[in-house]
Amino acid sequence: MAQSEMIKPEGPWLLHVPFVAAPNLRFTEEQTNTVAECTIYLKPDSAPYSCVVIESLATVDEARKRFSDVRRAMLATSLMIGCGIRIKDDVKVFEDDAAQLPSEADQPFICRQERSLARLVINVGEPEFAPNRVLADIIQGFKIGLTSSFALDALRDDRVALACDLYTDSWFEKSVATRFISLIGVLEVLKDHDPVSPVVIQLVDDWLGQLHHLEAAETDSLSGRLRQMKEISIGRGIGRVVSRHLGQDRAREVQGLYSIRSKLVHDGKRPADLEDELRRTQYIVRELLIQILQAGSR
Repeated sequence: MAQSEMIKPEGPWLLHVPFVAAPNLRFTEEQTNTVAECTIYLKPDSAPYSCVVIESLATVDEARKRFSDVRRAMLATSLMIGCGIRIKDDVKVFEDDAAQLPSEADQPFICRQERSLARLVINVGEPEFAPNRVLADIIQGFKIGLTSSFALDALRDDRVALACDLYTDSWFEKSVATRFISLIGVLEVLKDHDPVSPVVIQLVDDWLGQLHHLEAAETDSLSGRLRQMKEISIGRGIGRVVSRHLGQDRAREVQGLYSIRSKLVHDGKRPADLEDELRRTQYIVRELLIQILQAGSR
C-alpha cells in the first residue's frame, strides 16, 4: 500500500457551502430537510451569508459531487423564487486537521466531520428576509438539482451554463441599466446561430474574395464582420430560441427589448420606463431558463 494511502484521513466528511442572495435571503435558524435520501441542513453563517451543510459523506469524491449538486439546486431555487443566489465555483478540501479553515466567508469547503468549524470571519450587514416564506421553494429547488436529469442535461451545454451564471450575476448589479444589459446578455448567449439563405452566403463569400488588396489588419477586421453576416442577426437568433420555448408573442417582446438594449448601448438613449422594461426582461429570462432546464436543452 502506498504511503499516501496509509496516511489519508478517513471520513465521514462534511460539505460546507456558504451562499448569498439578492434580494437578501438569510437563515437565522437551522432548517433540516431530507431530499432524495440526502439530509440537507440550511444554517445561519457569517452575515450576509447562510450555508448549506451536508454531513456523513463517505469520501471526498462524494463530497465534491454533492457540491455540484448544491450549485445546481441553488440555480433551480433562484429561478423558482425569482432572485440571484451566488455560490463560489470552487470548493477547497482540508484533509489535514491541523490546517486552518478558510477565513473568507464565501468559501465552500470539505473537511472531516469531527473537526471544529471555527473560522476567522468578518460580520457585515443584517438579515432582511424571512426565509420561512420561501423554504418550500428552496426544498423544491433541491429536488430539481439532485434528481432532475433534464436540468443536468441542459447544464452540460456551456452556453446554458453561462446564461445561468449571467442571470445570477445580474441580481447583484445595482444600476438598472447594467442589470437590463446583463439580462439581455443572457438572451444573446442562448440565441440560435442558424445560417442565412444560400444567396446571402454566396454574396458574403464574393465580398470576402475581394479583400486581398487590403492591408492585413483591415482584412482581418473586415473579414470577421463579414463572416458574422453568414448567420441570422442577433435579434432574430434571440427571437427563435424564445419562440421555441415561450411562443411567438414572447419572441416579439424580446426583439423589442433587444432594440431598447441596442439604443442604450450604442446611442446612450435610456427610456423613461427602463425599470419597467427591466422587470419585464427579468421575468422573460427567468421563464426561458426554467423552460430550458425542464426541456433538457436549448
